[in-house]
Amino acid sequence: ITVSATDPDQDDIVYSADNLPVGAIFNPDTQMLTWTPGCADEGEKSVVFTVTDDGSPQLSDQLEISILVNNVACHFNTQINQTPDIMDIYGYATIGDSDPIAANDEVGIFDTNDQLCGVFVVETDGSFGIMHIYGDDISTQGIKEGPAPGELLTIRIFDISEDSEYSAGFQKSDMVDSVKMDFSLAFTPNAAIQMNVQAFPQQSIPLHKGWNLISYSTNTCYFEGKQPTVSMIEGIKFKAVQSIAEAFTSIDGQYSYVRGFDSTGAKTFNNTIFSDLKYIAPGYGYWIKIKDDAEVDENELVYFKPEGTFISGKTAIQLHESWNLVGFLGNKKMFDKQTIVPFPEGTIACRVSDKSCFFASIDGQYEYVRGFDKTGAKSYNRTPFSDMTYVGPGYGYWIKVISTPEPVILIWDHDECECLD
Repeated sequence: ITVSATDPDQDDIVYSADNLPVGAIFNPDTQMLTWTPGCADEGEKSVVFTVTDDGSPQLSDQLEISILVNNVACHFNTQINQTPDIMDIYGYATIGDSDPIAANDEVGIFDTNDQLCGVFVVETDGSFGIMHIYGDDISTQGIKEGPAPGELLTIRIFDISEDSEYSAGFQKSDMVDSVKMDFSLAFTPNAAIQMNVQAFPQQSIPLHKGWNLISYSTNTCYFEGKQPTVSMIEGIKFKAVQSIAEAFTSIDGQYSYVRGFDSTGAKTFNNTIFSDLKYIAPGYGYWIKIKDDAEVDENELVYFKPEGTFISGKTAIQLHESWNLVGFLGNKKMFDKQTIVPFPEGTIACRVSDKSCFFASIDGQYEYVRGFDKTGAKSYNRTPFSDMTYVGPGYGYWIKVISTPEPVILIWDHDECECLD
């Protein structure tokens, strides 16, 4: 948009513009406004142009114009509360190890309540920002508009070409040896931080030799034959395979046995014609036995890598009466004591004051929970003798539900599990 003005006395005039949309630039020398609206700019925008002469007395005039943007809404389109407390981030981002994010991809920042508090639509391949993150407004007591100072943030990337949303992790470059180091990002008002971001188009579940009780948080249900009819979480994408072994390509030759369980009973897969496990899906847990001669890394681990879009920990899982083998959803490990077990890339730490919040969404509807990791079996039964100290991504849990007339809906990232630091 180019504006022009004339002065009857031929005085020199100066142009300016106010109320510019984010990303818009006005050049007073060329009198030109340039702006490429993103998907977050849907709606009507008003811009005020001002011209001022250098006469005596100095005179000015204004013109207000409206720009109507009929864009398709962003993928991350939840209303953001634009509070006075702002933090800025910027840097470079990839999907996987090396694919740079592309124009019109989206970067979203979320607080511990899974509330969107910042979004940036990519303009230049590979980079994002400056991106505003809006925090909680302390002047509005009792209302949480965004993250409080020190609250941990999570990041997700939407790949528009694949129509897929991925969880991601923050990285900083070590100034000594230029190695990228994973780190947790906490909301810091008035800070401006440069960083690298890596999205994970697949989850990387660490497995040790022997038995592992695992789950995954990407939205792909792999199935052989008929599409499963058992209860599924929302947002599932079904992927037909010739053999369920295709789901375990990332650990091919490294495992000997897989066991699952749903409302129809126990199922197994061991690469023989007698296998009756015909699907695996998020929301469910699985036993996987890694061979003693598996080719492990320096941490004595192999990695199961299911593909798909990240599933939020706010997603509901419907449970049935008696035992359920349940998968963890989200990328937040919650604990009341520090843990020494491995977690998938992109996991954020959330220390809580009381581990009873792990299962707050089904309070009064269950009697027993069992878990298992490399240190052995763990249990929780709401008594002081419970030795389960954490729940988190990559792990599965046995939950025994009591008879109840009400639906039993498990939500892992429950509001009662408030992160302390």
